[in-house]
Amino acid sequence: MYKIKNYLETSNLARKLNGFIDKAKEKEEEKRRQLLSDPKCSVTPPPPLPPALSSSIPTLTQVEAFLLALTNPDKDGRIVISFGNADSPGVSIKYMLLNPANAFKPIVDEAKSIILAGGTMEPVSDFFSHLFPTAPKERLVHFSCGHIIPSTNLLTLTLEKGSTGKQLLFNFENRQDVSLNELK
Repeated sequence: MYKIKNYLETSNLARKLNGFIDKAKEKEEEKRRQLLSDPKCSVTPPPPLPPALSSSIPTLTQVEAFLLALTNPDKDGRIVISFGNADSPGVSIKYMLLNPANAFKPIVDEAKSIILAGGTMEPVSDFFSHLFPTAPKERLVHFSCGHIIPSTNLLTLTLEKGSTGKQLLFNFENRQDVSLNELK
């Protein structure tokens, strides 16, 4: 399973195949548009795919995510098989992560700070104990407010430059730039 995981991660197979499929769909749609706009053409173009058949997450990416989830320790998750009914026929197989701490640990170890923002997150002690089991309690800060806060209590800032004056540009080309390590 780990050889498959390494292959999928290094080859980016799902991303490449999904890109190929997207290009093929674009070409088909362009042909369809040309047939519709040509008044001389007597051929009836095929109807477009219904939205239900075109998932927002490509199937191969879902299969890849499932296979990668299987490399987690067995005590951290379970495989759930659901059988359909009359309203929604079919079978679905899902991986349910029961222990997010191991998956979240690399983020906790590398990040200077982490902000968990959301709606109903109480009891927040569950989040702390499950996501940050090794973090010292004095590093955890909990801020909570009512469901609706006045706009005067909300401030959004963007930073163009870091403390060294270097522009903060987080893109693919700068991913190895050691000067951005000032944020660690």
